[in-house]
Parts: sequence; structure tokens; C-alpha cells
Amino acid sequence: MGQCFPPSCSYSWPIRCNCDYLDHCLPLTDPPSRLAPLACWSTKPNSVVHGESEAEQAEILLRPLHQQLHDYYRQFHEDPSFLLPRHHHLFTGRMLEQRLKHSYDHITCWLRTVKEAHLVVLAQDAQL
Repeated sequence: MGQCFPPSCSYSWPIRCNCDYLDHCLPLTDPPSRLAPLACWSTKPNSVVHGESEAEQAEILLRPLHQQLHDYYRQFHEDPSFLLPRHHHLFTGRMLEQRLKHSYDHITCWLRTVKEAHLVVLAQDAQL
């Protein structure tokens, strides 16, 4: 903690520094690179990260869930013993295309149910 602040800087706990943080605390070598850590904001604005519209924001949130759906359906079709037969309805009740149209909450609930069903298989295998 002490090496971040120069000797001329007075600080106390909680840290209160009377120096310019960019001048003294960031390990920068030459003046042109002073703003290098902040350069990402000029090339990647919030709209790229979070989306500009509500539809884009929803798509960004749903993308990893859709990937998990694809992975689980692929895993089930490659090896149905991934789940007990009593849980096969999770995959046979609706097609993947139908499941992809569901809401964020519905998909997260379904994913949690599949994970719990798989844990039952793992617990039974551990007991054997």
C-alpha cells in the first residue's frame, strides 16, 4: 500500500491522498501512455458492451443462456443417461427451438432444474 504513494504524499487510513493519482500511483512510463488504460473506452463504448436498445440488452443477456441450452440438448442427445429416465421429459417435452423462445426467467429455471436432475445421477453413481 505504501509504495503506491510517493514520500511527499500524505495519506492516512482510510486512505486520503492529496496527490494526483494518475501522476503518482499508476505505473506509467511516458506521457503519451498516460491515458492508455482509458483508451478502451474510446474504442468500446457502453453501447457495445451493454447494447443500445432493450432488444440488444436482452440478446446480450440471453446469449450465454442459449449457449447452455444448446450444450445441454447436445449432451442429452449424445448420451441420454446424462439424466435419469424420469427426467427425460425436460428434453422431450419441448424442442430446442421452442425453448430458445422462452423468457430469461423461464430458461434460468429450466437450466437449474436440469443441473439438479444431473446432480441426482451423480449422487446415485457415488453411492454405487
